Amino acid sequence: MSELKYMDLSFDEILKNINESKSVIKNQEESILHFMNIILEASNKRVTSKRETTIFLAGAGRSGFVAKSFAMRLMHLGFYVYVFNESILPSVRDGDIIIIISKSGKSNSITQIVEDSQMDDVKLLTVCGDAQSDLAQTADAKIIIESLKQESVSLDDGKSLELILMGSGFEISALVLLDALVTQLMAKLNLCEQDLKDYHDVLSSSI
Repeated sequence: MSELKYMDLSFDEILKNINESKSVIKNQEESILHFMNIILEASNKRVTSKRETTIFLAGAGRSGFVAKSFAMRLMHLGFYVYVFNESILPSVRDGDIIIIISKSGKSNSITQIVEDSQMDDVKLLTVCGDAQSDLAQTADAKIIIESLKQESVSLDDGKSLELILMGSGFEISALVLLDALVTQLMAKLNLCEQDLKDYHDVLSSSI
């Protein structure tokens, strides 16, 4: 048997989660369209020079990396984007959008953001793993990614080895799903990859 058998088993389990999350597109089409249309309603530099709407993103732990990845793509699409906890973060104003990526929807940092941003005209979007969480119930639009049962295998000493670690199934599925959503946003905005490259950072690579 391969020396990398556990890596191979883990890879299969990750792919199973991704394939399962693809059903979200079909089963939650109306919710995804609502989620996407709220983003499209935001002022976009490619469409208007008026700076009316800022999109803020947040996520705790590894979900925060997913939020940053989606924020980067939204920036490439031409939106005004910030990630919470950045030192240059401006204040949230009426008309802005907050997007939160969270498996549980219950972490202290996330609930604090939701509580602090209760304005009449701020839209709250979430990609969440728990449809019953306060975050999901409060959101104006939500995409729910329910993780599969966590599979494990037995090691020689009797310990159980989880094939996907601590929420990784949700985080990887959310990353893939949001990247696919970016493609749909590109089509709606009539953009191609070359258009996105106009906003791509070329300075950091030269430092």
